[in-house]
Amino acid sequence: MKIIHIVPSVNIEASGPSHSVQGLCSAQLELKNEVSIAALDWQPEDSEGYLNPQSFVQVFPLGFGPKRLGRSPRMFDWLKRQLAESSMKETTILHNHGMWYVMALYAAWLKKSKQVKFIQSPRNALSTFSLQSGSRLKPIFWKLFQKTALKRVDCFHATSESEYCDIRAMGFNQPVAIISNGVDVPDLGLKKRVDGIFTLTYLGRLHPEKGVENLLLAWGSIQNDFKSWHLQLIGPGDKKYVSYLKKYSVELNLERLEFLGPKYGSEKWQAYRNSDLYVLPSPSENFGMTIAESLASGTPVIATKGAPWADLERFKAGWWIDIDVGSLIFSLRDAMSRDNEELAAMGVQGRKWMKNEFSWNKIGKEMIDVYNWLLDSKLDKPKCIRLN
Repeated sequence: MKIIHIVPSVNIEASGPSHSVQGLCSAQLELKNEVSIAALDWQPEDSEGYLNPQSFVQVFPLGFGPKRLGRSPRMFDWLKRQLAESSMKETTILHNHGMWYVMALYAAWLKKSKQVKFIQSPRNALSTFSLQSGSRLKPIFWKLFQKTALKRVDCFHATSESEYCDIRAMGFNQPVAIISNGVDVPDLGLKKRVDGIFTLTYLGRLHPEKGVENLLLAWGSIQNDFKSWHLQLIGPGDKKYVSYLKKYSVELNLERLEFLGPKYGSEKWQAYRNSDLYVLPSPSENFGMTIAESLASGTPVIATKGAPWADLERFKAGWWIDIDVGSLIFSLRDAMSRDNEELAAMGVQGRKWMKNEFSWNKIGKEMIDVYNWLLDSKLDKPKCIRLN
């Protein structure tokens, strides 16, 4: 079995799949599988902008035409060669992550024999919020290309129950494997803080789809009641949108607020660790990788019900709230009224939870079991598979 993951980018500033797919591949390699990643090179002039470039990552240039199409003839030719080089007894798994690019259609176009199995991870692209936002060309692309491509999928991969429901709501009846992302659980360094000062953190893309404006409104409502707390926004974003957020924060008379830009690697993990509370106000997430990372770092979380983290409350590791400013204000008041010891205890619970249920070794094995089941229907159906 040859496994090829197809992902829009492994750029360090890209969204969650850039990180999680590499973690999945590393786990599958440790299980003695032949694994590679095919990704696009969106920034050819920036050789240092990629996440831990490894031997299994193949990065391809964009072709002629609008950049936003994500078209790469070089990638397509490479994929064709990989299939041609496979022996008749070897099955190739083409596992596509994401949608709305031409390169995301390649797996469907190349699925011409029983020796090729096509797995699709929508990565939140089929949620109602995602379908109704973004480019106006989405409906056209859907009708002409994307819907037809998804009809050729052998098995969908959903990272949550809600994403499974999104797939079924779109009328697709293929098997669905519900397997969460994994998360690295770093060694805990010392928490660097000034006594008496507490930190609320948002870490992620600064994008209209992330609910950051709601967070600013909520902060404006509570900042005067919690003067020992400050808010930091960490992450990359479009310059115009970041400029808008800064202007908006001035209009709201926000205090003790910092825009710190992106942090990666050890700096990112230390930012989680230094925080007393993490918040993700996003209205829609298929997984919410930053939630898992914060918990793995020992920091409790507030997440909206747009992210599939209902168990935050069951494990006493955070708050799972409705998607509105009022609920965000209420939960922030509750969390920020707790003492440091109680918040730290919640962080410990979250870290144990990540270690037990979200290790990459566990996730990688579950996905390999799905691949094997697709290759041999006589095998027992994995527990993660839904047929209806």
